[in-house]
Amino acid sequence: MWGLAFLNQTLALLGITAATIPIIIHLFFRQRFRRMPFTAVIFLRELQSRVARSLRLHDLLLLILRTLAILLVGLALGQPVLRFTHTALHGIGKRTTALILLDNSYSMARLRNNRPLFEHAKRTCRIIINALRRGDSIALWLVNENIEPQQTAPTVELKSVHRSIDEAKLSLLTTDLSSALNEAYRHMRGIKGANREIYLISDMQAIGWQKLLKGKLKIYSTPEVTLFLVDVAGTNTDNAAVLDARPVDSPPLPERQIMLRATLGNYGAARNATVTLLIDGKAVAYERVNLPPNGRTAITFHYRFDKRGMHW
Repeated sequence: MWGLAFLNQTLALLGITAATIPIIIHLFFRQRFRRMPFTAVIFLRELQSRVARSLRLHDLLLLILRTLAILLVGLALGQPVLRFTHTALHGIGKRTTALILLDNSYSMARLRNNRPLFEHAKRTCRIIINALRRGDSIALWLVNENIEPQQTAPTVELKSVHRSIDEAKLSLLTTDLSSALNEAYRHMRGIKGANREIYLISDMQAIGWQKLLKGKLKIYSTPEVTLFLVDVAGTNTDNAAVLDARPVDSPPLPERQIMLRATLGNYGAARNATVTLLIDGKAVAYERVNLPPNGRTAITFHYRFDKRGMHW
């Protein structure tokens, strides 16, 4: 059975509310007729009746179209999504056990619509939880190179899962989606007597599937467990990264200019990019580079450390 949910419930609610505006305007400003005594109109009454019915039908259709236009725009801004609940296949009333795999690798820090992908992913997690029924259970795993279960087992205490989502942080690691998905299937196969669902929420970077693509790992799926893949990256995403960064002079000495070299990899289309050198969290140099498609580029920075000690 399919259920409708909204990723932005506030805009959806505003859209539904705005749809009442044409109705209110129609009720307050509709044309009112005044009765006036007039003789010799017996032959016009039938014509008047037909014209009045036609005008009322025209006004009603126009009101419906205006209301639907505003309603559909509002609902579209609310980002509607369909969710499959399995009740048609497994019987009404059967409980659902869900497992959310939330990618918290560093690539999820990339911005989409001025918000990190990780925040979009966390919002999607909340939508999934809110769509569950009373008695359903769920667990949250943070996945990067490792698997970090936030619940030891699926729980019906949905508030605790909400807290885990609120407290989830980005890691500085890459991701291994293949291994995480394989472990999720193994975990869900051990749960009996419920509709079982896995939600993988990620930017779906290719590096996360390397073990699967290179044949080093096989995912042992099962038809009793339904998998939902949620790509929060959107379309036309960039796929570039800093592959290596190190000082050319070893060891670097204070109060002396040194050379820093970085290697950039671009796994998408050709693009221009601005690379920023951060020292102790502050931007100290910029370099504009042209990244060829599916290639690597090396750039160098020059910098002088003013004091000894650890720098990052």
